[in-house]
Amino acid sequence: MKKQALISSLIVFFAVACGLSFWLGKEIAEKEKNKFIENLSLNALGNTLLVLRYFDENQQGEAQHLLQAEMSGLLSWLIELDQTNSTPEFLKQRCKVLNTLKQYREKHQLSTSNDWVELSTQPEAKEEEAKRTKYLNDLACGKDIFFKTLPK
Repeated sequence: MKKQALISSLIVFFAVACGLSFWLGKEIAEKEKNKFIENLSLNALGNTLLVLRYFDENQQGEAQHLLQAEMSGLLSWLIELDQTNSTPEFLKQRCKVLNTLKQYREKHQLSTSNDWVELSTQPEAKEEEAKRTKYLNDLACGKDIFFKTLPK
């Protein structure tokens, strides 16, 4: 009888321990996800405020340069998280935006013109840019675009 009670209490203990560890893990993951989203949102808000400041100070070139640099970082995130969201509507929108980005980068010679010399000297910048360029060149999702960029 004592043996059965011991086994029963061990089973209950392990079940409770597993349930608590699952719950705790879920809570920690949710908190980390929220911290990541909060940091990303704060960074995006800060960059947007900088762009608005540049417009207020009539420095459209600086605003454009900041937005172009930010696009590269966002593209790197999309490459890193590729195929995380595979819903058809997301994939369709993703193709449109990436095809438009490819068109825009080609038009403005992003990362290839002299405007980008300073950034290209940063550690791993050339490798990251090569990865982004290859990713866009290897896109195989049709020709649908978000909008057509105007000629220079």
